[in-house]
Amino acid sequence: MNKNSFTSFFSLFIVACCTLTAGFNTTVAYADTPANPPAGASARPIVDVLLHRGTQSVPDVLVGQVFDSNGVPMARAEVVISNQTGELATARTNDQGYFGFRGVQAGIYTLHSGQGSISCRVWKPGLEPPNAQPGIVVISGDDIVRAQFMPGRGARLMRALRNPWVIGGIVATAVAVPVAIAVADDDDDEAPGTP
Repeated sequence: MNKNSFTSFFSLFIVACCTLTAGFNTTVAYADTPANPPAGASARPIVDVLLHRGTQSVPDVLVGQVFDSNGVPMARAEVVISNQTGELATARTNDQGYFGFRGVQAGIYTLHSGQGSISCRVWKPGLEPPNAQPGIVVISGDDIVRAQFMPGRGARLMRALRNPWVIGGIVATAVAVPVAIAVADDDDDEAPGTP
């Protein structure tokens, strides 16, 4: 491969790598979570929840269900609703783990039950975003592990293959190697140099 062919190949390789990886953004951020949450605050995103429409005599109701860490509904569990000003009310779940709070206004609240808590943004009926849930789920228990793990052989390889830079490099190589081979084959027509 002569100097011009190598320079062309290297330039093409760099352009391919930059082009293929430019669209990948590896930074993930949730608009609902602060960049540096205060100590003890949850870094989980806030869940959008729809209030159930009441009547003129019965105000709107926030409903939900409490589960233990095994996914079993918790009967007669205490649920506390609070906002920035403090604790607002306490309720107990029924035999199927369901609870409700009447008179809740639209806003941001935190629900606590046992060792579990979740923050939610409550919406009035008709004003909710498309992703709003009809109720809130609270997981009570401190033995929940929130993580991802790929057990078994190949876990490191699979983790590496999820990286967009690695995928971009593989694709760029797959494009650049055949081009380099084609450029190198064009040089075969020249007479061989002296030894």
